Amino acid sequence: MSKEISLLILQSKKGNQKAQIKLYERFCEAMFFIACRYLKNEEEAKDAMQEAF
Repeated sequence: MSKEISLLILQSKKGNQKAQIKLYERFCEAMFFIACRYLKNEEEAKDAMQEAF
């Protein structure tokens, strides 16, 4: 894991919303594709993404 990602995670844990948004932007597409693969339903994958973030 890169130092940048580690720092964003630490900042997010402390409630930094800008860090949370950066993490979301970095990983949302990959997470959505994984959710689609597991759930085999795009709408359920969207719901899972909303719950995760």
